[in-house]
Amino acid sequence: MTAMCKTSEYSYYQIQYIRKMIIRSGSEKYQTFPWRTSKYKWHGLLAEVLLQRTRAKNVVPVYNNLVQRYPSPEDLASSKLTDIEKLLYPLGLKWRAKFVQSLADSLKTLQSPPENLIELLALPGVGPYAANAFLAFHTDIRAVLIDSNTARFICRYTGQKYHGEIRKERWLMDLIGRLTPRNNSKVFNQSFLDFSMLVCKPTKPDCRRCPFQRGHCSYEHK
Repeated sequence: MTAMCKTSEYSYYQIQYIRKMIIRSGSEKYQTFPWRTSKYKWHGLLAEVLLQRTRAKNVVPVYNNLVQRYPSPEDLASSKLTDIEKLLYPLGLKWRAKFVQSLADSLKTLQSPPENLIELLALPGVGPYAANAFLAFHTDIRAVLIDSNTARFICRYTGQKYHGEIRKERWLMDLIGRLTPRNNSKVFNQSFLDFSMLVCKPTKPDCRRCPFQRGHCSYEHK
C-alpha cells in the first residue's frame, strides 16, 4: 500500500485520535526554552532563525547572550558585525551573523514582526521553516509545521521509510496538515514538536511513554 493511500485512508475520527494523543503526550513534557516565554515577538523570530538545523539546547546560551546584549532590533542592527559573529561562533553559525544583523535592521522600523508568511519570507535570513515556526509558536495564526522530528514520527506511524527529503513529499505534508487543528494550533504544534523530540527520538525512542506503542507504530515491529 502506498503512502498516498495510507494518507487518504485516515478518517476524521482517526485524525482526531492521533491529534488527541499527541497533545496529551506532548503537554506532559513541555520544554522550557526562553524564547517560548519572551514577551517580545522579535525575540521569537530571532530564535527560529537560529534554530534552523541547530539543536535547541545549544541555541539557549547564544540566544540569551544576544537578547541581553541587544534588547532591541535597533541595538542589534547598529552593533559591530564581528561582535555578532563572536556570539554565534559556538553554534558554528558565524556566517549567519550578517543575516541576523540585516534582519534586525529590517525590524527596527516595525513595532513587531509581520504575521504574514509572504512578508516574513521577504525578511533577510528567514526561510520557510523559520517563518512557519514563528507563526506556529509566537502568534495565534494557524501554521503547519514540519521538521525532521515530526516527519520521523509520521514515517514510523505509517510504516514509511524516513529519509532526508521526506519533508517535501506531498503525502506527508497533507497528513500533517490534516492533523494540525484550525483552532489552538499552537498547543498542537508545541506538543507535536516536544513529543517527537523527547519520546519518539531518532535513536532509542522511549516507546514505554508513547501512547501509540500498542499496534499503532511500525518501529516496535522492526
